This record gives sequence, structure tokens and C-alpha cells, in this order.
Amino acid sequence: MFLVSCGGGGSSNNALPENPPSPPNISENCEDYDDNVKRCRFTWDNISRTYYIKIPIQASENDILPLLISMHGYGGNALSHINYTNFKNIADREGFYLIYPQGANLPSYLGGSTHWNVGGFTSKSTIDDLGFINQIIENVSLNYNLDKDRIYATGMSNGGYMSYALACNMSDKIAAIASVTGSMTNDTYNECATTRPVPVLQIHGLRDVIVPYIGNEGSKSISDVMEFWAQNNSCDTEPLRAVTDYEDFAVYYDYYQNCLNMADVELILSSKMGHTWPWVNNEGFSASEDIWRFVSQFNLFGKI
Repeated sequence: MFLVSCGGGGSSNNALPENPPSPPNISENCEDYDDNVKRCRFTWDNISRTYYIKIPIQASENDILPLLISMHGYGGNALSHINYTNFKNIADREGFYLIYPQGANLPSYLGGSTHWNVGGFTSKSTIDDLGFINQIIENVSLNYNLDKDRIYATGMSNGGYMSYALACNMSDKIAAIASVTGSMTNDTYNECATTRPVPVLQIHGLRDVIVPYIGNEGSKSISDVMEFWAQNNSCDTEPLRAVTDYEDFAVYYDYYQNCLNMADVELILSSKMGHTWPWVNNEGFSASEDIWRFVSQFNLFGKI
């Protein structure tokens, strides 16, 4: 069993929930929202929760397809996340189910922002987001032909933090993750307990002042995060680096190799990128394309 407990940073008194139990059979209400997109609602932990599911246009009833869960940032919402990630076109092209969950609101006395409960800067939250995502997976598996060995998670900022929380707490279900401008809170880092090597892609910018590359009081540095997963996956300690130079910036690609089960760890680091979702026309590469390129290589047992 892969049990990782690394030092660094103060821990919060508000620990993340333990691995969620098998979810009960909870009914949900789904309605057509857009072309091949449904909006679904169900009650979890006495709170009405919402997610959107995109069905690829070429999918037939007999197709067994993978699933990508993509989560918005702190204060964001699923609908804007749908628009700026544009995973819908990739889902249609490649053939996978796409889930956009909606984060719950903090209490008004804490500002009321939508969020994902990852400890650290959300440590006063009481929302069970691990259970919520677990139940979404259960609902999708009941209603669609889901390849349960190929369930992936990604997100921006707070959604990226949540991807790491899922990797640590639900590694028996999440095959691979990708984080864009996210990191690991001290809680996630210190309490992470995986049951297998989990492939990880991190996309970050050196000019990110919201989630700094060097970390802050509540978050680990990106270097610490990469080292953490390289150790968890028994990869080489030093990455192989490639670089793409542009006129006024560079994009660095760090590949941690020779991992157990070929569970790769990869960093894409832009010298000019801030707290944004990268596209070819603004950062020289597409985060969405790179995310699917990376995660789709893996199932729960390693590289396909």
C-alpha cells in the first residue's frame, strides 16, 4: 500500500474527510440543458447539489466510455468553466463523458463564495465534497456505460486543489489527475494516503500571484508537489526537462520517468503565465488538449 506522509507547513485542525464509503442509491433529477448536456441535481449531506454532464455526440448505448470530471475555481461556477475549458469539443472528438460539478457556497459569514473543501484556505468549510464527487461517479455509472477503470479529475485553481484531494482520498477510483494553477494544501499534503501510484500533471505559471509557484502559508510549492508525487509513484527523483522557446517567454516540460506502473508525473511550466487557463493563442499551448493527452494514457492499473 502506498501511504505517504510528508512534512512541511502547519496542519489545520479541520482534517479532510476520510475515504468516503460506498455511496447510497440516491435519486437525482436530470433535465436537458444544452446540446448533449444535461443538468442534474440531487441532495447530498442535506444540501442540493448540481452537476452538468456532457454526452459525446458519437456515443451509442453500447459504448463503454471513460469519464473526465472538471472543477471550477474558488468563487467560480460550472457554466463559466464549461466555456473557458472547451472540453466539450474534445469529448465529442475523443469520446468520453464529461462532468462539470458545481461547488457549494460557504456560509455568508465566511463570504459565501463557491468552493471545494480542501482544507487550508477552506478549512472552515463543512461541505462533504469528496462524498459529493463520489456520488456523482456512482450516479453516472448507474445511468451510463462507464469505464470505471478510466475516471479522471482536473480543475483550475481551487478545482486543481480538489483534484489532488481526490487523488489522495479516492485513488481506488480516480485513474489520473491534472491540476491547472492549483496546488496541494498542507492538509492534503500531510494526510494523503494513496493505495496506488496516481499519474499527475501540473500546469502552472511563474507569474501566478494567486497560487504562487513558490507556495505560501496555506499551500505547498509546486516543486514540493512534484517531488511528493514522484516519490509516491517511485519515479526518478530528477526530471527530464524539455523547453519550447517563444519570442518573449518559454514553456518548460518536466517529465519524471521510470515510475511504478508507468504512472507518470509531469509539469508544464510557463515563464509568463499567471492565474489563467492556457490556450495556444495566449500561452503557446492548450491546457485542455494537454490534459486529455496526459490522463487518457492511464487506467487504474497504470499506462494503457
